[in-house]
Amino acid sequence: MFWCSPLSASRFEAKESVQANFGGPEDYVKAVEFSRGGDHIVSGGTDGIVRVLKYPSLKPVAQLPGSKAEINSVAFNSKGDLVR
Repeated sequence: MFWCSPLSASRFEAKESVQANFGGPEDYVKAVEFSRGGDHIVSGGTDGIVRVLKYPSLKPVAQLPGSKAEINSVAFNSKGDLVR
């Protein structure tokens, strides 16, 4: 499921899809959220890695490995400077 917070949703055009290859053929993204300012995206998926990307370029900003389990949800804190 893909979603973005209501605070930032109005700043983006609807698109059919966004694709990114972050891992092997069995890896896929399960959770995505835009930062409050709309300039970053945080994502997590089946590979257990949380990624922060610059929007709209989708250039990697940070990669937070360490979970052996799938990432099912991601979020920025209210200030937008921490990911949980």
